[in-house]
Amino acid sequence: MAKCRQLGRKPQGAIFFGGDPIFGYACQVQVSDDTNDWHVAGGLRGAPVELVKCKTVDLEVPAWAEVVVEFEVELDGVVQEGPLGEYTGYYTPPPTNRLPSSPRSHTGAIRFSKGCSPESP
Repeated sequence: MAKCRQLGRKPQGAIFFGGDPIFGYACQVQVSDDTNDWHVAGGLRGAPVELVKCKTVDLEVPAWAEVVVEFEVELDGVVQEGPLGEYTGYYTPPPTNRLPSSPRSHTGAIRFSKGCSPESP
């Protein structure tokens, strides 16, 4: 986010659900920052990852993801989080009027697909 602020651009993101299970392993491979993570995933699965462009942000996601959520992050303001309902108290601060804050984001598109890959029957 600091880099985007310096460049005068809004950070963009996309979260996908229902992709190939190998993606969970590919993200843990220790490679240099300039390595294309999709190439790592393709190498682990033995076939290239078919990607498609998002509708509202300049990113690509797996073509066979079941759900894709695209968003932009606002750098101008923050919103309060929580209170979070986790029981350990690790993420939620002690009861006070000060809750943690994070940047506000705007969802641009949510895409649903059948989630079937070409390899699936």
